[in-house]
Amino acid sequence: MEFGFSKEQVLLRDLYRKFAETEVKPLAEELDEEERFPVETVKKLARYG
Repeated sequence: MEFGFSKEQVLLRDLYRKFAETEVKPLAEELDEEERFPVETVKKLARYG
């Protein structure tokens, strides 16, 4: 029995991590301060399924 990630899971993990680093992290502090939901970021994320 193998407990590692499949190649697809690894690719998705890396894709979402990169998205979080480039799209979410730079806005996080501003969004918290303004108590605003990042609709535009969620729309971008929706492209990835």
